[in-house]
Formats: sequence, structure tokens, C-alpha cells
Amino acid sequence: MYTQKNKLILCTCELGDEYPEEYWILHRFNKDKTLCALGLPFMPLEGFELLQYNNMLSWIMKTLNKHNSFDKEIVLKKGDVLSLRLKDFEDSFEFKYNGKIWVKYRNKNSFELINNYDEIQQGIVKSDLSAFLK
Repeated sequence: MYTQKNKLILCTCELGDEYPEEYWILHRFNKDKTLCALGLPFMPLEGFELLQYNNMLSWIMKTLNKHNSFDKEIVLKKGDVLSLRLKDFEDSFEFKYNGKIWVKYRNKNSFELINNYDEIQQGIVKSDLSAFLK
């Protein structure tokens, strides 16, 4: 499946107005944020798409917890949420830092991050994860 040479690299940079195909955002809870975004939720994944998503989710979480994937030192706080957007997946991958490791995270609703968290860091995913999908 995936070898050590295929590791996850999260490069820190400003994304600007146009997001690339693959990017990441680190969110931090803000108790004073009062935004209330509304919209339509995405339909849940099913079948083969769900299997691929869950396999990639597990691999990313193991990789994040095995070594530091960020290209520079980032001070993480308990409750930080990392979102990764990869070009071969409709749904983003989200992980919550519990103070020691990253764990799977699923929004209570589609707008929880927008309404309650600030984006504190962002960047580009520079790994070639296409081999994972073969």
C-alpha cells in the first residue's frame, strides 16, 4: 500500500483568494466568535468512495501521529482542528488535537468550523498521495 517514502508534507504558506487543489487549514476554537453561516450540507459518502475515504483517513492520522508533517514548528493547542482537502476526494479530512495526538474529528454540522473556529495557519499539501488510490 503506502511506504515510508510517501509521507505527508504540510507546507506553510498563505493561500490567498484562490485555493489550490490540495491544501490544509489549522483551526482554533474561538469562544467569542458569533458568526452564523447557513447552507446546504453535502450528501454522505457510501460504497467504494467511503472505503477509500476511510482508508486515507486512517493513513493520514497514523502519519500525523508518527512524525511532524508540518514544514515548520507550529505550537498546537488541545482542541485545534486540522482540515485537509485532497483533489481525489469530495469530502475533507478533519482531525482534532487532543493535547497529545491527532484523532478523527467529524463536525457536528457542516458549519461548526466556520461559526466557532478561527483559521490560524494554512498551506499546501505537497505529498503525492495518488499511489494510495491505486
